[in-house]
Amino acid sequence: LHASTLVNRKMMEALTERRGSLDDSTKHLVKTAATVHKALGGGDPMSTIFMKTDALEGLPSLLALFIISYMPKVKYDSSFGALNGKEDESFDGWSVVSGIATLLRQFHPAYVKATFAILAQYVTSHMKTHLASLEQGASNGSAGIRNSLIFMRQLRSIGNLDPSVMHDHIPQYMMELYDLDETQ
Repeated sequence: LHASTLVNRKMMEALTERRGSLDDSTKHLVKTAATVHKALGGGDPMSTIFMKTDALEGLPSLLALFIISYMPKVKYDSSFGALNGKEDESFDGWSVVSGIATLLRQFHPAYVKATFAILAQYVTSHMKTHLASLEQGASNGSAGIRNSLIFMRQLRSIGNLDPSVMHDHIPQYMMELYDLDETQ
């Protein structure tokens, strides 16, 4: 990686000396060096936009439904800090989080906000139902709520999203109720 950085620095110095004019062989060299630099891990795939996309109106709803459908099937492993599949369910939480974060990065930031808004609506309505059932003496699990909040927190973290994306829709007291403050 150090050699790749050195080559990049030297090419930029040569480019500056020529005042931006490059012949075909130099353009090819720059393109090859950029490819090598990316292959060596010099790029940041989480901030890279891989393709230009057309608008997909239903994407936030589809992603939210996918996330919601898997949350009851997973459990949080505190030793790994990840959501993993229960017994026979194959699910790697960090892979799914980074995949969804990369997918959302390809679209307008409104898609991220819409996805978080739908997930937050699910969490708050599910929480109200859960609290009402507790008042009536029922004892159903709230793992789906907690897992959804964990997933949203991890998506915000790995996607380098502003905390306001989450806190615009999920009140802080709800995070505290499930022992999920931002310091974890």
